[in-house]
Amino acid sequence: MSGGVRGQQKGVSRYLDEKWVARNEKDLQEMSDGHEKLINLILAEEEELITAHKEHIDSMVGIIKGEMMILNEVDQPGSDVDEYTTLLKEYLDQQVQCIMGIKDKVEKFTQNLRTEEEVSKKFYRFQSEILGIHDN
Repeated sequence: MSGGVRGQQKGVSRYLDEKWVARNEKDLQEMSDGHEKLINLILAEEEELITAHKEHIDSMVGIIKGEMMILNEVDQPGSDVDEYTTLLKEYLDQQVQCIMGIKDKVEKFTQNLRTEEEVSKKFYRFQSEILGIHDN
């Protein structure tokens, strides 16, 4: 995620501060604009996450194919167990890196979803207070 993208999320997070209060329509519009930016960020991140997940699966399949190959080789008489364990460790390290990479993306995306939900609730509360609009 780029610095600008993180900045957008952090900018919207300020509306969640207990001290921040929308006092008029201008504040409400500012909050609405920030919320809209966060929604656009989430939509972009959703596409990125789906693409990253597909790439993750492709990587994991490649790693598992490599593991299957070294497993078949170590089953042969006279195989080099040292080479097998070295390669196995490398494959396992690659899997951990793949998993941590996608997990980090999922956590960031989930945090933005939570932030959006909280900002949305607060926005509708302020909208009701300032403009007298109530959901039926």
